[in-house]
Amino acid sequence: MQKPMLFREAGQKPQSRPARNRTKKRGKGVFLQPVEPWELHFVLDIRAVSLIKSQKRILAS
Repeated sequence: MQKPMLFREAGQKPQSRPARNRTKKRGKGVFLQPVEPWELHFVLDIRAVSLIKSQKRILAS
């Protein structure tokens, strides 16, 4: 339960940086479109992979 909070905080912070907000909104539109069940698994897979990658980056730095 700690990881989602971490990312929620990270999403709220950069109000001073509009670029980060813009990319976030662009990503949200994808999830608003109707999705097939198998596509949903695919999307969740991508999100999981990106989460793992970002955590590896945090650990490496």
